[in-house]
Amino acid sequence: MQCIHRIGTHAIQNEIEENPQMLLTNTKGSFFYWQENRSSRYHGFFVRENGVMLKTIAGLRLGVRLPVKRVTNKFSSFEIERQGGLRELFFLDPTSNSLVWQSNEVITLSVLLDGKEMFDNSDMGRFYEVTAEEGCVVVEFVKREDGSLGRRFFLAIAGVGGSRTKKEWVQEKYEWDATRNDPPFDRYVFWASDLQGKKFVFSVAQEKGAAIETAKRVYEDAEKIKKSLDAEVEWFAQKYDRPIGDEEICTAYLAAKYSLRHMEVKDEWKNSEGLYAGIPWFTQFWLRDFTIASRQLSPRVAHAIYMRYLDQWIMYGSLHGQDAPGTLAYADTEGLFFRCAEQLNRMGVLQGEDARKTKELLISFLNNTLPARMHNGLVQNGSKETWMDTEYQGSGRAGARIEIQALTLAMFRLAGTLTNDKAYLLREAELLRAVREVFWDGDALADGAGDSTQRPNIFLAYQFYPDLLLNHEWEKAFARALDELWLSWGGVASIAKSHPFFCGVDRGCKEKNQSYHHGDAWFFINNYVALSLCKVNEEKFRPFIDALLATSTNDIVWRGILGHHSEISSADEFAPSGCLAQSWSAASYCDALDQVLQSKNII
Repeated sequence: MQCIHRIGTHAIQNEIEENPQMLLTNTKGSFFYWQENRSSRYHGFFVRENGVMLKTIAGLRLGVRLPVKRVTNKFSSFEIERQGGLRELFFLDPTSNSLVWQSNEVITLSVLLDGKEMFDNSDMGRFYEVTAEEGCVVVEFVKREDGSLGRRFFLAIAGVGGSRTKKEWVQEKYEWDATRNDPPFDRYVFWASDLQGKKFVFSVAQEKGAAIETAKRVYEDAEKIKKSLDAEVEWFAQKYDRPIGDEEICTAYLAAKYSLRHMEVKDEWKNSEGLYAGIPWFTQFWLRDFTIASRQLSPRVAHAIYMRYLDQWIMYGSLHGQDAPGTLAYADTEGLFFRCAEQLNRMGVLQGEDARKTKELLISFLNNTLPARMHNGLVQNGSKETWMDTEYQGSGRAGARIEIQALTLAMFRLAGTLTNDKAYLLREAELLRAVREVFWDGDALADGAGDSTQRPNIFLAYQFYPDLLLNHEWEKAFARALDELWLSWGGVASIAKSHPFFCGVDRGCKEKNQSYHHGDAWFFINNYVALSLCKVNEEKFRPFIDALLATSTNDIVWRGILGHHSEISSADEFAPSGCLAQSWSAASYCDALDQVLQSKNII
């Protein structure tokens, strides 16, 4: 099968063997996740209503079986060309929960539905009613459990030349979910209708009238909407194009930037509400993922999302790393928050009252909260409180961890800069001395106090606080880490390959989550490794940098979801998996390429 990416003046193509996957998003938080032969219950059309992700359409199936010959990613849309010349075009309306499907021929299209909240896999109490109203096919979905009304929404379909109501339940098998050991592996979906036509609009709303009105409006404005989306992509390509020279890398760079841009969700007033951590199943707003991605967001968007977290801290008296206050504790939350603040301050967008509030919170945290987390001169965290938040046989990284110390050092430095109080610089110096004494033995930088296991968190520590070691010491530490973590296909394992807990296949060990932080290569880490190596000694580490960026580029343009950057890969082989469109993967890829281009005086 041929795959093509087109953006701006760039076009690349390649033959791919896999069953391709495509993704469309809009700023309302809706997404359409397509695969010809659906292998997961996460494929389909999902909409965000009042902060809840709802699955609506399971799939759209042609009435005649025609193999796919070519898939073209146009970024704001995608086109499927089949044997015999039939072409399908998909795009989302940016201002409503509407999916547009177009074809160059009149054809029959079967509509399969799976109304539910994203993670609700119960198959009981699902009711559909299919009617024809105001020129649309209208489906009412209601979920009832124990006699009470649960979730409800309406789907209106405009553009129907002819239709035949089916009202049948059909079973779908989900091979990808089975491979991931993520049950259920099959599910009955509702075959609502067979439609005839060349263009359909599928609109979802809580009220029937709103769904019908929206579907009819988007149908009438479809060409205008498509032209506007194309113009936005053209503008985007011109703004972010770089003279890279390699067409694959250039396209991957633009794809990663575009992917990240369209992870932003706006509220009904078109203000930035948050950044999805990933699609399909990480459609939440997590501070950690946002702060790591924030450098690649526009200053306006980064500042708006930052202010939501700032207001949350002031309102609730603490900062949580998830959508709303909860019980989970994260050891890196405050450090990453203030790292983002430092970046915004450097860009000149954190000023006035916002800057004053930030400084007050920083001082309060360092003076009142941090001391309770200190033990033997180092910052301590509990099990599963770092980004490596799974454990296997008690390996949850409790204790003093290297990247947490680095973030704390950076907070002391920021406090000294903002207040001109030398007491914070003295505390920084004391912690630095303690960290070097405990973590650095002159050859290797330990992952934790009393834990010399090599993990890639030392590269995060470098990103957060590069003055932890001298440059020649970082060279030595990185070389030692690569000896134990390097994967021959061009990645870095999440734990030393010689460690007894190491698992080389994603979800392939006795406990399905064992590999997650005990083997799997994380693309955001791979990209940060490349960035760190480039800063410390680009010439010495050139083979590693090239290999790391090559695998990330390959993932973005030819693997996983085409045009997006995956979460992880198995360690034993290059096999992108996990959440296949991940914000911090895309952002860190752009960070790494920006550094490479800067070192070559291209930007």
